[in-house]
Amino acid sequence: MGIFEQTNSRINLLNKIKQQKEAISKGLKIEWETDPDKMKFENLRSYGGWQREFNSEILRVEEYNLTLHPYTDIFTGDIKSHVEMIDILLNGGKLIPPSKTEVYSIVDGEEKIVMPSDTLGLFDGNHRCNLAKYFGLDTVPVVVFKVNDGYRFTPEKWTFEGPRIREEYKTESGMSWTEYNGVKAISKETGKVFTFKEGSSYIDNSDTDYLAIHVYR
Repeated sequence: MGIFEQTNSRINLLNKIKQQKEAISKGLKIEWETDPDKMKFENLRSYGGWQREFNSEILRVEEYNLTLHPYTDIFTGDIKSHVEMIDILLNGGKLIPPSKTEVYSIVDGEEKIVMPSDTLGLFDGNHRCNLAKYFGLDTVPVVVFKVNDGYRFTPEKWTFEGPRIREEYKTESGMSWTEYNGVKAISKETGKVFTFKEGSSYIDNSDTDYLAIHVYR
């Protein structure tokens, strides 16, 4: 784009910003979409980098305190997202709230929360928080997604077998079986079994409380 085209583009943007500031001064408010069924996450710019999270189960919509969120002048620097969101509001639309996760894991055979949502920051929605802060809001709604974070075992409670795993299963013609390399975890208390295939699972060396195994997605 040449300097003449850049000049016209900048003038158009400056006019748009002036109109938006006037609308805000006259009482334009942020409207949030709080119905999960109407939230089209695939339309967000960040969707490509967070598909796993956005495609997870939605647990709830809760309030997020903006007290510690730094103030940002939405019309300085990286303004494109802010301008686009204000256009949505001016056209009568609603904004999808920011997003965060609540992390669950299978701990000794039972699903448990390992990182509650209030211990985690946002994974998406920084620009929406900037906008909310500019509008003078103290809180915003956030969508909480359930993320599963592998399996955790207390070593003395389990027996681990491998490296060759044999599994039997029923077919129409009778019993059959398959073999693969991996590890089988068997509960000493309940007999519950979990199997992990070589190449599709890995050990999380950062966890020092449990033997933690994750499955590639």
